[in-house]
Amino acid sequence: MSSKQILIVILTVFLAVLLYFAPKMGSSKKSEEPAEGGDFTTQFTEARKGLSADQAKIFDKLDEKLKAAEQEDNEQSWVTSSSEFLKAARFFPDAHKAVLYKGAIRGYEKALALNPKNLLAKTSLGSAIVEASSILGTQPMAGLT
Repeated sequence: MSSKQILIVILTVFLAVLLYFAPKMGSSKKSEEPAEGGDFTTQFTEARKGLSADQAKIFDKLDEKLKAAEQEDNEQSWVTSSSEFLKAARFFPDAHKAVLYKGAIRGYEKALALNPKNLLAKTSLGSAIVEASSILGTQPMAGLT
């Protein structure tokens, strides 16, 4: 074997080892996951600070939907609230996307806890997890079952 071939084999083995261990290294961008609903509520309240008037109106509407879902605690209200959070997350500046995606994911999970066969909640949860993965530092395929 020539020196070029040996170098290519060594680099290939190195690359294979690197790719094998890369998913296990974890991301430095991981944010704290809310353990309870209270933590999310605190994060949501904190995210409202420093918003423009138009952005504050959107957060107020999201807060209304969230409170309605918490009060009614049914599948449809959680899906509706989560869909609003997901829409807002797609259009808000990066500084607020994380809390909005967390709200969407949390709501879809609650809807699925009430009805595990809800396909809209399942697909929307998957979309939210994949879209939020780079912002939250999570695995994009975590929600696939």
